[in-house]
Amino acid sequence: MPEGAIYEHLHENKVTGVPQVYASGIIVRNLFGYRLEFIILEYCGYDLNRYMTGECQRQHDRTFRRTITSVITKTFACLLHAKHVGVLHRDISAGNITVCDGKIFVIDWGYAKLIATNTGDTSHMDALAERWGFSKKTVQATENERDANIGTRVYMGIRIHSQCPQRDIMDDLESLFYVVLHTLACRENKKLVEFLGCNRQPNDVAARLKVGSMSSPDFYLKSAGIERCPGGIKAVLDRLHERLFFVDGKCIGLNLVYDDEEMDSRRELDDKFVTNIIGDVAFKEIFGCMPDLSVPQPSTATPLPMDDKVITDTLTATLVLSKSTSISRKQTADDDAGSASPKRRRY
Repeated sequence: MPEGAIYEHLHENKVTGVPQVYASGIIVRNLFGYRLEFIILEYCGYDLNRYMTGECQRQHDRTFRRTITSVITKTFACLLHAKHVGVLHRDISAGNITVCDGKIFVIDWGYAKLIATNTGDTSHMDALAERWGFSKKTVQATENERDANIGTRVYMGIRIHSQCPQRDIMDDLESLFYVVLHTLACRENKKLVEFLGCNRQPNDVAARLKVGSMSSPDFYLKSAGIERCPGGIKAVLDRLHERLFFVDGKCIGLNLVYDDEEMDSRRELDDKFVTNIIGDVAFKEIFGCMPDLSVPQPSTATPLPMDDKVITDTLTATLVLSKSTSISRKQTADDDAGSASPKRRRY
């Protein structure tokens, strides 16, 4: 999929957090099986990889809090807006989020995938295919095949480590969550090399390490090497953590490993949650209306007391649990599900 086509579509729909494109095009359509294209963007500042290795240690606490809060809210809004108009990024990483004079940009849309919009419209795919000279059918088939293995390993979601056959917006938001945790960890330890212990692990082990690390609301910060987290940032991270890894107060980590479709479908967004992250103004800019705040929030995850022994036991148990455990949890979730929840906006 030409990256220039993705940028064109994002700008046509005024997606927030995307840098201005001054020029783009295809130089060679087939160079030994590869496409050669060019894109000239506005200056985007420095990426979070550079920020982690120097700038974040030098910033005053207040400036650091403001920067990280902007990274969360602006990137969240950008990904949500892109999804609303039919684009999934699929490679959220510290290298693809930049900071420039207080602005936050999401860059490198080369692995992005065109999907149906939130209203089910696919006409944008036909229009871009005609303008950029590619086959819609071929591109869709190719990108669907790549869904299970695209991304930056350390920030991949649990489902992606587990070779899930189809992505959604929650996988990109999970990657954003890991990026923020990594940045906070580097603030405390500038020599940090390993993050969540999964940098060099095979996919199946990395998935289970992340499940163990995210299994408790009292544990996930410590597992990422974070001893001190500013209160405002922690409040936002706690909300994201609950929505990404818990359903009805129960951890769904192993359900994500084994691609439990029923549980995946319940790991979703609603207007109230989105508004709590990005605010009313950004919500209206994306959806053209005010949020419906009548949808109840899911029950809060019950904090677990975590000492060193419990932490060790949790990680050990997570690494050896079998698929049968996931199935039994799915059955429990089915049994516990009460009356149907109110219809939510499609995200």
